[in-house]
Amino acid sequence: MRSIPKPLGANFETSNVLQKCTNEISEQILKDAFNNSRAVILNAAQQYDRAGEQAALVNVLPDNRSKESICLNGLTKEQFSKLYSNQMVKKEVPRREVYDQLKNRAPYGKCPFCGYCDVDQLDHYLPKSKYPLLTILPLNLVPSCPYCNGGKNAEIATTPEEQILHPYYDHGIIMGHQWIFATVVETKPAALKYFVLVPDHFDPIAAKRAATHFKKNNLGGRYSTQAADQISTFPLVLEDFFTNGGAANVKKNLFIQYQAEYAKYKNSWQTAMYQALSDSDWYCSGGFR
Repeated sequence: MRSIPKPLGANFETSNVLQKCTNEISEQILKDAFNNSRAVILNAAQQYDRAGEQAALVNVLPDNRSKESICLNGLTKEQFSKLYSNQMVKKEVPRREVYDQLKNRAPYGKCPFCGYCDVDQLDHYLPKSKYPLLTILPLNLVPSCPYCNGGKNAEIATTPEEQILHPYYDHGIIMGHQWIFATVVETKPAALKYFVLVPDHFDPIAAKRAATHFKKNNLGGRYSTQAADQISTFPLVLEDFFTNGGAANVKKNLFIQYQAEYAKYKNSWQTAMYQALSDSDWYCSGGFR
């Protein structure tokens, strides 16, 4: 899990992005319809930001009608969707620079939802199929990997507890405290089982949202797979540590790695992995072999 500062500045202002996307629409009637919808779209953007700051995006009501339905000034939901795909995503259009700049804001190019897969696209946190007015809103466009984006699809939360974490707004939950942990499975080779354990001071909704995010993005299974691959490289190095200082030396070096990962990201599969391995007397005493 990784947080990202909100996309701010003139280049990410909704009014400017909307203007860029509508400028090149060739059909004048369509262009006029979007321009006449400007005030409503900007108001929707402001409401989104306020709700995001209050962890209340669940209160933004969806439009569950078909894509052919008129939603504003004669514009259909599908036309809003095409405004995004035709005027913002296509590589040959100048407006693509906004899309690419949003993607490039992901720390180290990694998906903020899972923290380890490469960013490949932008995810509509509130899906464009149900929130047409938010289709090109930068605050609603989050860098993502295909797995996290595809896994969510057009699913939306109906209660505050069902909201997955938002990298632009939930910095405290994501970065403030560790809540992703792991335990060693004493097999040959060793494996890890990941789980959520929130701090006692988390409010009930924040605690459930963390668990929801972990479950809906299948972080337990995905992290275990990543850890298994990494652990397979450890025996040679740890054998040297063991030869030159026994289990205590293995534990010491694994703990140093844990501290380094914790200082970088408290809730990553690496942080939980090194913590679990350094805490395991079985693993440090030769379970790594």
